[in-house]
Amino acid sequence: MKKLISKSLILVGVLIYGNANAQQNEITPSFESEIHIAQKEVKVHLIVNRTDNRSKFTVQLRNEQGQVMYRSSLSKDELQHRFVFDFVDVAQGNYSIEMQNGKESPVTKVLQKEYTVLAKAITSNKVIALN
Repeated sequence: MKKLISKSLILVGVLIYGNANAQQNEITPSFESEIHIAQKEVKVHLIVNRTDNRSKFTVQLRNEQGQVMYRSSLSKDELQHRFVFDFVDVAQGNYSIEMQNGKESPVTKVLQKEYTVLAKAITSNKVIALN
């Protein structure tokens, strides 16, 4: 009976892991973005493809308190870029990635990092996209 419960808990952990790997896309008039969550490495990959290079593109990562943890800008010549955010040493909580091209309204994606105990001997970190 104990083995059956352990196997069931492990299976639930794998299903959560698989669903949390879903790709998140965003399309605006001037850029497209894709967010891929790599659960094993606890990393978030943001791929940006710009269709309008007349203005500066900025990306910010903010914590729950609104503090900027990372900020980067792309030059007008950069039409494609990959950002990698490492969440291994980041505390549990909600984080937002804010993307803005020039004077357009910013696009915000909310991520949540949580620590999950799947069974006594199994633990897991994960990052999920909330919107």
